[in-house]
Amino acid sequence: LVSGSTSHLIPDSAVRAQEENYTTASFWARTFGTRINYAASTEGARLWYTKKPDSPADYHFFRGLVVLQGPNYAVAQYMRLWRAMLLHMKGFTVSAPVTPNCRTDSVVRNATMKVLLEGAAYWKPLESFDADTARLAMFSILVSDLLEPATQVDSPMKIFTTKAFHSGLWRCPFELGSLGATTWVLGKVAPRPKPLP
Repeated sequence: LVSGSTSHLIPDSAVRAQEENYTTASFWARTFGTRINYAASTEGARLWYTKKPDSPADYHFFRGLVVLQGPNYAVAQYMRLWRAMLLHMKGFTVSAPVTPNCRTDSVVRNATMKVLLEGAAYWKPLESFDADTARLAMFSILVSDLLEPATQVDSPMKIFTTKAFHSGLWRCPFELGSLGATTWVLGKVAPRPKPLP
């Protein structure tokens, strides 16, 4: 299973949803949130150009790392991603979807993370899930990955996005780091476990 708090290629539909959610965001949300940049990096665009010199970089990149989680978390997550891509390229069936923000025991043990999960629903379309809900969803994806033929992808990085359950992270128009303090205050003062309908 792959954390949503890492970086991933994201589909065009997620970018369109970001644009729509930014357009409909409240003044309050625009004041506290910094607009997310999903464009190809300079280095990524340069590498793309060496492979396809006649077209601009045609991909979108979600930058999901949050400083709060620290370097050890990042290294551990990217080691997992790297290993999954290597196995996929060798022809193994790999089930590694992006998982939702989730109230697991290991996450809510950290008081700051617990409060942040309770404030996430203030930012359309973010949502945090209870552990049982996420467990069932991830099990369903695992079963489908084992029973269905492997999806052919043009980049091994796309194995994480094919059946992602990303809690709205990819559709949120704001950088997660810019929402941290406000999300914590809202989660502490007026917890909202689920988004408003």
